[in-house]
Amino acid sequence: MTETQPAAPSKPHWPSIWQLTLSLFGILGLWGISLVILLAVIGSLLTGDMLSATALIMNAAGTAFAGLLLIPSAGYAIFRLLDRPAPFHLRLRRPSWVILALPPILLLGYLAAKTQVTSLLFLPVLHVVAAAISVGWLLALGLKGISVGSPQRAWGIFGMGLVAAPFLSLVAELAALLSFGVLYLLINPGLLDIFLRLSQSMPLQSPEALLDQLEPYLMQPSTLYIVLAFGALVVPLLEELFKPVGVWLLFGRKPSAAQGFAAGLLSGAGYALFENFSLGASAGEDWAMVLSARIGTSLIHILTAGLMGWALSLAWTEKRYLRLALSYLAAVAIHAMWNGTVILSAAAELFGTAVSLPDLIYSISAGAPIIFGVLVMGCFMLLFGFNAALRRAIISPAPQQPVADVNLDKEPTKDGSNYQPD
Repeated sequence: MTETQPAAPSKPHWPSIWQLTLSLFGILGLWGISLVILLAVIGSLLTGDMLSATALIMNAAGTAFAGLLLIPSAGYAIFRLLDRPAPFHLRLRRPSWVILALPPILLLGYLAAKTQVTSLLFLPVLHVVAAAISVGWLLALGLKGISVGSPQRAWGIFGMGLVAAPFLSLVAELAALLSFGVLYLLINPGLLDIFLRLSQSMPLQSPEALLDQLEPYLMQPSTLYIVLAFGALVVPLLEELFKPVGVWLLFGRKPSAAQGFAAGLLSGAGYALFENFSLGASAGEDWAMVLSARIGTSLIHILTAGLMGWALSLAWTEKRYLRLALSYLAAVAIHAMWNGTVILSAAAELFGTAVSLPDLIYSISAGAPIIFGVLVMGCFMLLFGFNAALRRAIISPAPQQPVADVNLDKEPTKDGSNYQPD
């Protein structure tokens, strides 16, 4: 009788180990930040600052919910490491219909924002639900009929866009902002003397006095041009590089064009959702209007990240590096036009007639609604166009095994990289 050889121990699946580690760190970090914010709420309530307390609670709610969204990524990674199929399937059967719930939610938020008490009680929940619905609906439109791969991969990419992309973008933008600050001081050398003098003579509790001293420097065209260069050029260049961070992690796996596009959409949706949670929390009485406007911003984030994912997949599989460069420039241009219009519109309203600005700036400000409308319509057309073209390009590898539309409720294969066929 021959001895039975013991089974060789399976090698650790390092992508799942990294996914689990990053997901757990993200969950603990986000929930820790949420707890710290809630502690700050107590101070605002004790001083009677209900407006700040409401904004802080909304921030805490969004941060905590972002941590909750990382749990599926950690769960799928755990079951992959255990070499067992995940016992849960997370999907929404009719995702396009969920947008019908958004107008009533925005109306309730508009009414709740009328008083401080109702804002404090209801806006945090409405804020999270409205932001999730708007981003989820846009993501569903882009993903219709295509998929990035296994549920583990999908949730992992979404989690990277939700946490890693904002963090990397913020670090890069702070470094760039520091460089622009140095440049501004070089252009205005007298400003440094003012800072040094005020730091010695003025207590920190007097920001109004600081603004009075800085007003001659702030209210001049050069300030606007520096802000415009930073917000409409540097920020898009950095964000469009880091926003598809979930796609960059697929390097070496050679995803198809459809999978790259889907991965970019997921990463961009995570980024857009985190930004909505953060920036929409301080809107106050204008919450409903700000959340409505941020649907356009979310669309741009999701589309441009999808465009980058598509271009990256083609660069890795077909060496189309020129197309990658052109796609990156196109994504930056779309983002820059949106940010630039916002900045110039705000500047025209802030400066008014106190500062002489070129007529073009006032013309752009007056036509801002049309510009935003054209950008949103164009981005919707690109989103639908890319989705339709990629769905048509999905060709069966064998006549006897046609490729069906896949979705996020399918079980992963052994290596966790693709869906099983229907």
